Amino acid sequence: GEADTYSRVRAPPATRVRAMVVTRGAVDVDVHLLTGGLTGDRCVARDDKMLVADLAPGEHTFVDDTYVGADGAARAGEYLFVLVRE
Repeated sequence: GEADTYSRVRAPPATRVRAMVVTRGAVDVDVHLLTGGLTGDRCVARDDKMLVADLAPGEHTFVDDTYVGADGAARAGEYLFVLVRE
């Protein structure tokens, strides 16, 4: 996508989290969870709006990825990333 945002999280004990992206209008941002690196093969979960994950102790990265449509137009714009521990 265009203008991806990376948020690094360190989970000391095992932790369940909920990650969400809130958008308006035509903005389309997906949330991805990467563990053990920053490449696509390290993606362990993704969703269009929200995901729930059990994080093992260690470092994890959430990536907010702007969707690019078949027309080549990025659905970029303002959004809110929310991460809560459950």
